[in-house]
Amino acid sequence: MQTDYSENSLQPINEKWRKFQLKSMFCYTLLILICEFIGYFVISGLSMLECSTSKYFLKYLLFPSGCNMLLTIFAWLLSEKTKVAETAKNYITCLSMVGIAFVVSVVHCAFAGVYSVFLIPVIMTMIYGDFRLISVTSLCSVVLNWVSAMYIRWDASKKQTADLAADFMLSLFLLGGVFVACVVIIRFEKEKQQTIAHSEQERSRLQQELLRDHLTGVYNRLALTNALENLCAPETGSFFIAMMDIDDFKSINDTEGHLEGDAVLRHLGEVLTKDCPDAMPVRFGGDEFSVLFHERKREEVLSELKKVQKDFAQYGGLCQGTLRPTLSIGLAEWQQNMLPEELMRCADEALYESKMGKKNRLTVYSSEKK
Repeated sequence: MQTDYSENSLQPINEKWRKFQLKSMFCYTLLILICEFIGYFVISGLSMLECSTSKYFLKYLLFPSGCNMLLTIFAWLLSEKTKVAETAKNYITCLSMVGIAFVVSVVHCAFAGVYSVFLIPVIMTMIYGDFRLISVTSLCSVVLNWVSAMYIRWDASKKQTADLAADFMLSLFLLGGVFVACVVIIRFEKEKQQTIAHSEQERSRLQQELLRDHLTGVYNRLALTNALENLCAPETGSFFIAMMDIDDFKSINDTEGHLEGDAVLRHLGEVLTKDCPDAMPVRFGGDEFSVLFHERKREEVLSELKKVQKDFAQYGGLCQGTLRPTLSIGLAEWQQNMLPEELMRCADEALYESKMGKKNRLTVYSSEKK
């Protein structure tokens, strides 16, 4: 079974290939028309023309080229319909190509090896990596190949000879061999895609682990550093960073133990994730956390941070009463040309001011105070 990676990532490639198929069908039809037109003058010059000029043009140019062009236009129009499923578009394109091969094999049955023209749609179908599609295309090619060789006499000079029978049997053998080869290639391609998808998922998982704090589940300091480096650019819009510290966390650890301290840290991580869904919560280190708010209004940021303080204080663990955990917060807004270190310093100063008061406060940095 294909993974989401292969289904989603390969769809644009399949669409691009389908367009190439349609262009190939048009060029193929045009090429046959030109060759037949040139062939008329060559045959006429050698006095080998066995029918009238009007009959030749109708039988070998207008009718087959018209059929091929109609098949191409039909497939092209349906491929442009948004309501038609992508899989259906693939089937229509591939089977239309089989139809063109059938027309060519009927009209040019007198030429040795003409039945091999059915190999083209089978080989071109392989790119889609769809077992059912290539099976249907191959089956239709075999059936139409049989009909063309055994039941249709487009050219009156065509007779069932040992050479024609051998040519037909060889074409069936080639079709079967190409089909088997395509199936094997598709199978190995699917295994390769699955391996790539698994490797990509594993790489993404490891990358996320590197950027996550294992205890709380929020982002770590490395992730914050990377984010600030990307955001502190001239074209970046406004953003805020909040630095926060659990009040008297050392007392909680000393009184209730480190396991209870870890539970308090996990609780804060859960609160930040829940109350700041559109922000980036980070464990900066120890009991110090931060939250990055990008393209948010100050009022919204302040409202979310106050909710964080309220919900964090509802902790239902062992440390209650005099040890009820509270949160002091300092908030700073990024200004143009401000470096990440300057922004962090401003947020730290605001946090320091919160802790110097009654704690459990929220202070917004202001350069006017300095």
